[in-house]
Amino acid sequence: MQKASQGFLLVFLFVASVFANAAAEVPRRGAQYIFRHGTVPLLASKRIGPQGGTLEAVLPSPHAGNIRVEIQAGALERETDVFLSLDPGFLQPRAGKWSGLCVNLSAANVVSFNQPVRLIVPFKPEGDEVLVGYYVDNDGSLDAIDFGPSNAKTGTATFVTLRPGRYTWISTK
Repeated sequence: MQKASQGFLLVFLFVASVFANAAAEVPRRGAQYIFRHGTVPLLASKRIGPQGGTLEAVLPSPHAGNIRVEIQAGALERETDVFLSLDPGFLQPRAGKWSGLCVNLSAANVVSFNQPVRLIVPFKPEGDEVLVGYYVDNDGSLDAIDFGPSNAKTGTATFVTLRPGRYTWISTK
């Protein structure tokens, strides 16, 4: 009986240490939520130059609508491959409803755009819903960002950004 108790205690301590280490590895940096990254399937790509351009992709099921990136003139210094993909990771907000989408906007060898870039995403508000947008850091921390206008008639909302990266949003009432 004593060996069984010791065995149980050892298993308990091992499991407790695993959970303690896992909790210690979760990046906090003051973030309210942590996004869990997944693999990133490519939706669309296009070569865009200093004159600017648009990249658009249809969202896969079960999501409805399109995602559009509008790069204005002067945002890129040279012809650049621009990519639009989804990160099918996971986010469980403490409040509000996650869109279920994390959009990855990337541009070859670009750390920052020279002019604001618009990322237009589907959003059909229910009642008095408000959208809160986030930039998703590589460690999964979320940084709140400004949203541009949302348009209930077209069912879209607009992120305005100067940096490539992953973006997601949560709707709240």
